[in-house]
Amino acid sequence: MKKLIKSTQMARFKAINTIVYGCSTTNQPYVYIPYKRGNDIIIRIMKNDKNKNCDFQLDLYGKIIDFRLNKENEQSQSYPIALFYLSEKRTVYECIHNYIFDFFGNAVEYYWKEDDYRCDLPIIPKLKNVSFCAKVHIRGCRADPENLETIFSQYPVLKAIQIDTDMFKGTFSPESKFYQTESIESEQFKHNIPDILSHFQGRQAFIQCGKDRNNMLVSDLIKFVNRWKSGEAFQNLEYLRIQVALFEIPQNNIMNGVGAKYVETTKITPKHSLPRV
Repeated sequence: MKKLIKSTQMARFKAINTIVYGCSTTNQPYVYIPYKRGNDIIIRIMKNDKNKNCDFQLDLYGKIIDFRLNKENEQSQSYPIALFYLSEKRTVYECIHNYIFDFFGNAVEYYWKEDDYRCDLPIIPKLKNVSFCAKVHIRGCRADPENLETIFSQYPVLKAIQIDTDMFKGTFSPESKFYQTESIESEQFKHNIPDILSHFQGRQAFIQCGKDRNNMLVSDLIKFVNRWKSGEAFQNLEYLRIQVALFEIPQNNIMNGVGAKYVETTKITPKHSLPRV
């Protein structure tokens, strides 16, 4: 059956380069193929509702899994729903992923995206060739970095983290997997911890912060750029963007502090563009 599907869907398979496990606080992910105009859902993995009957069963790698068909309304996208009981949750995740991986193999990139992680530890299974991306909200709760470290340590390299915080209890260690993330996007209304730039080893950083009352941001930015230029640190960094709200950045101070060279308006400035991680 797999050979038949692959042979008849060859052109479509070649157009697919990414598969995402999109998860929120429910820990019941949609598995989908992202496109510019929307997402094509392959399957959803949900907790079994004893009050509803399954439509069919499949044997995946020796595990019998119950399935229902999505029947929300006639306009909704049709897709199967794999069902699990809490005691077998990880096993069902692994079986579904292994089945998908058998179809696409290493030809596509796989991402597990936690889009609404707040204070509780999400249950993230270890799946073959899957990169972990997270949107972390630390607002209105004082999160402990050790909890986040527990998540980060599960993966050799984190692909991307979006961290939204105005309260943070403690700091990450310099060796933290947090700093090894390929791409970090931070929104913090105070120039405070976590200090993302000091130990960052990734490729891209996007930072939004609030008013800089004590010129700490300017001082830190100059120090950062000079360490970057000298080759002392941040050898992997390709792109840095910092946006500051309610504060006018003293551009001349920064330019002089980092030894920037001015290019005459009559000359064409060099351009460098990179795809965002």
